[in-house]
Amino acid sequence: MTALMKGYQHILAMVGESITRLSTPDEPSILTFWAGPGGGKTTFLNIVRDKYAGDTLLLSGPWDFRSSPPEVLASQVLTAVRDAPDESKKLVLLDNLDELLHTGDGEPFFAFERQVLCELVRRGDTLIVVTSRAPLVQWRDYEVRISARNLHIPPLRREDVAEWARERQLDPDQAFEISLGHPQVLAWLQEQPSMPPEEIDRKVADLFLNGLSGKTRQLAEVASLFPVFDLAVLRPVLSAEDTESFYSEYVECLEELIRKGLVFWDGEVGAYRFRESTVRRLLARGVLHRDPEQFRRIHQVAAGYYQHEAQRAAYLHRSLVSALYHTAQAHLGKGEEAGKVCIHWIENTLGMWLGAPWEKVLWAWETGAGDEATREELQALLGPAAFERITRLLESAAQAAAQIIQQVQEVNR
Repeated sequence: MTALMKGYQHILAMVGESITRLSTPDEPSILTFWAGPGGGKTTFLNIVRDKYAGDTLLLSGPWDFRSSPPEVLASQVLTAVRDAPDESKKLVLLDNLDELLHTGDGEPFFAFERQVLCELVRRGDTLIVVTSRAPLVQWRDYEVRISARNLHIPPLRREDVAEWARERQLDPDQAFEISLGHPQVLAWLQEQPSMPPEEIDRKVADLFLNGLSGKTRQLAEVASLFPVFDLAVLRPVLSAEDTESFYSEYVECLEELIRKGLVFWDGEVGAYRFRESTVRRLLARGVLHRDPEQFRRIHQVAAGYYQHEAQRAAYLHRSLVSALYHTAQAHLGKGEEAGKVCIHWIENTLGMWLGAPWEKVLWAWETGAGDEATREELQALLGPAAFERITRLLESAAQAAAQIIQQVQEVNR
């Protein structure tokens, strides 16, 4: 628990700050901490409970919406808050609130919002800490909606996993490489430190893909190889011939993945992506272990697709990271070759990118298309020297383009 406590300190601090600022205008009164299955939601809520038990505020919960009827919990929550002294601040802990969205047509969720959350928000003395498998954005009441914030429960950092491993006399580096900091995988390792990789892969697939149809599972496993994706790139990867039938079939699969909370449409990058990079990478590793040749083929096809897309300078910010990522993955295990191949491609293609939106391109490269985990993975795939060389090439191209634009503007004055 010590390592988990340290790993969650920064998000735990947000709870304390929100308690302090209760009743302050524009400050949240509902904090939704979200993570996928096994991502540490209940553990985090228990840490919050333990931290504030015996404090001067009134602590109520956690109440788990997977184990009790919502109408019973609604009554218990309201009774606990109403019976508390008016002068005390209140902290209410609600576990797995999103379960109500998946009950029938989701009406139990909105009934709980109307009957309980609206009253608690309007009181101004109550902080509601919620856990969910995905961000909660479905609120109907205006006051509830503007009072709510979504915060991701991140995987544990390498240093936190190292401390966890040392407490259990396990190899710190191996523990992190196997788990990528995911709490559920660490729990499996604690139960069985010598668990075979194929067993971990099977458990990972069952944990995240349980309940999905066969075709949707296939789509999820293939999509896990992509930092971002859309159906256009998946069609050649899945060797689909009939475009019309492909889109009609796989749109339904995508909708199933969205309902599951695994993927979402990221408007900033113009593509779908997994909500959690750690989940994506754990699933992708299963594909690599099960069929290395398929893993390499998919990345080769994807690299060709995104390199072709990157020829359109105006959309370079939406294709560059994927082009380099898949090119590097296609050369996985070949030492420095991945970095050399990527540098060579950049040098040979720079001439096509004069009109690229360089500010957006550099942002995409520096942030891993908006995902720090993708950036770190790319750096590991390419090697630090190659990563730095590509950064310098892109920055130089951006500066050259800016100078040309400035010269044209001066001529036209």
